[in-house]
Amino acid sequence: MATIDEFIRPASSFLKADDVGKNPEELFTITEEPKVIHNEKFGKDRLHIKGTFLNEERTLDCGKNNAREIVSILGNDLRTWVGRELMLNIIKVQTKDGLKDSIFLKQVKGA
Repeated sequence: MATIDEFIRPASSFLKADDVGKNPEELFTITEEPKVIHNEKFGKDRLHIKGTFLNEERTLDCGKNNAREIVSILGNDLRTWVGRELMLNIIKVQTKDGLKDSIFLKQVKGA
């Protein structure tokens, strides 16, 4: 059956909690050296990790908690992160707008 889902899907390159929730065993493979980016909307620095998820180029937007966890396993040299695979999970976090699904690191494969 032909569907139009691919055409109408939002064009955001950011990995969404819904993507991870629907594909809990899928790995996120880091393809580029991560970069610290200032998010004007929230006034905070974020770690952007480019990679592939479900064979699509995506960006994993990491806050400090996820970044600290990844650093504890992979170390501070971001160049060594390229090619590593992350297994992600979803947890509920409290925000000013109520409970929200958020992506968290479950495991670094091969570490």
